[in-house]
Amino acid sequence: VNIHWMDSRPSAGDGGRRHILRVALVCEPSQGAGLPQAWQQRPLCGGAVIATWSAFIDTASPSHGVRIAAVLASRRRSGVDEAGLLMELPRRWLERSLDPSAQRVVPLRPGDHWFEFSSIFGAVALAEVVAPKGAEVVHLLVHFS
Repeated sequence: VNIHWMDSRPSAGDGGRRHILRVALVCEPSQGAGLPQAWQQRPLCGGAVIATWSAFIDTASPSHGVRIAAVLASRRRSGVDEAGLLMELPRRWLERSLDPSAQRVVPLRPGDHWFEFSSIFGAVALAEVVAPKGAEVVHLLVHFS
């Protein structure tokens, strides 16, 4: 699970205390699809907080890949060519591949999990993980063909 705290969205009905979290889960699609219904007005912290799931996107689904391809094609027609991506990932997701005592640039190859993940977005020319010494976050850098 990776949780990203977004800016708050003031709302007249909640006294400006509404906050948005983005949550990335690694799970089977059948598990993820049931979560939005299970997280409607769900009390947390002894009722001090109410959580509501507002959107679900299966970024590994073929339909998502088609949508992204259409967006990128539209951007190319507008003169914007997407050639790569940068993602911040929790270091613990890659602990087995990283040396904790040094800054590392780890090249990824076909068959590596994060290389295959990157290929969802297009043909990968180069993929690597940059892991600064002691940082809790590493960077996935990808250049597409």
